[in-house]
Amino acid sequence: ANRTSLMEGRLRLDYGVTLMQNQVDYTAPTQDSRTNRFNFVNRADVDSGVLPKVGFLYALSPRTELFGGAAKNAASVTDATLEGNAAATLAAAGQVGRMDTARAFDLGLRHRGDRFVAGLQAFSIRSTETIAADIAGTLQSENVDQGRRIQGVEATYSLRLQNWRFHAAATVQRPRYVLTDVDANGNPARGFIRHGAEVVGIAPRNVFLEATWRPTDAIKMALNGRAVSSAAGYYANPRFANSGVDERLPAYNLLGMNVSYAWDRFSVGLNIENLTDKAYLSGVAPELMTTVSSVGRYFTGAPRSAVLWLKAEL
Repeated sequence: ANRTSLMEGRLRLDYGVTLMQNQVDYTAPTQDSRTNRFNFVNRADVDSGVLPKVGFLYALSPRTELFGGAAKNAASVTDATLEGNAAATLAAAGQVGRMDTARAFDLGLRHRGDRFVAGLQAFSIRSTETIAADIAGTLQSENVDQGRRIQGVEATYSLRLQNWRFHAAATVQRPRYVLTDVDANGNPARGFIRHGAEVVGIAPRNVFLEATWRPTDAIKMALNGRAVSSAAGYYANPRFANSGVDERLPAYNLLGMNVSYAWDRFSVGLNIENLTDKAYLSGVAPELMTTVSSVGRYFTGAPRSAVLWLKAEL
């Protein structure tokens, strides 16, 4: 990685490359006892190839900046992916030939005033992934090639007024599955997520607001709120009758607060999340299972939670 400054420092470039080597050994003593599948094995020995990354920051004026970047990233091979091609011997196993990758792009504008900072950013993420999907009635799974495309914009605004600081952030995004092996209706040959369907568990709209009051340098109090829109949940399998109906995670709003006191090199604080003790669903996984009994596993959100903390700088 390196950084270069041009145009008397008005333009800054950050650039570099990474390379990931991934080796995984997979062993399953019991793969599927009902079909006498025991001691299944698999192995992955792959690399990501060169992963370039570049970013820039250009000062349009002393208070206004244009920024952006592009990067290619990779993820380690999971046990679930290896399970999809496992066999009784390594020679018979279908070994993983590539790593999951994602390409990310962003472009934004940021302006600083005397008492405020405002920003607007557009982003795009495109990924290619191998997901393990369960085979109905067995402990086996099969690998499904899929992709995701997420495009959106994010706006931020921060304002200072005497002892008060206000911060707001809003994100609007469009998360969609990108599949290649599909029929005319967008249904895949394996799994049942449809081409173009909304990605499960990713809310298209998010808003965060926070107000902070500092009556003195030592005391800080803050109240924050988060609004999360409805998101895709369990998808019914269109290839099987009576497999259910598509479901969604309901939208929810959460409140939180924190207070802290600092002296010398010490500070103590109390953080409270989900102040109103709201019951809500925070996520769903996995999304590509092919048996009705094992899909749609939702995660309940954390109840009211309090954390008392102490920080010391030595």
